[in-house]
Amino acid sequence: MDDEYLRSAIDYLEDPNNPEGIIQVPADCRSPNLWVVSWMRLPSKTADFGWGSSTLFHVADISEGLAILLPRNPADGSLSLAICLESDVMQGFKRLFYVSGKSSLLPFNGRCLALIPDRSK
Repeated sequence: MDDEYLRSAIDYLEDPNNPEGIIQVPADCRSPNLWVVSWMRLPSKTADFGWGSSTLFHVADISEGLAILLPRNPADGSLSLAICLESDVMQGFKRLFYVSGKSSLLPFNGRCLALIPDRSK
């Protein structure tokens, strides 16, 4: 691979008439894929930026098709799932969690949901 080949590839991807070009922003993505990432082992409670340990650790923004597992309460091992899907896909996803007549889905960031599993059983 040389400089000319790499520049040619960049030109190809940046061509606005190329349907396979680079997607500019996450909002342009209409992917039916689901990408699940676990943050369960991130040292969120031990992070210290000079003023003590963190009191809140959460996702600031999330792209469509992304699901992130987060620790909710390390003491009892519970977790949260932050997920963002298209509204029609989200309806199907929500139906999966309406088991036993109740849901643990909460609004998150206006267009996403946070799933808080019930571990009291």
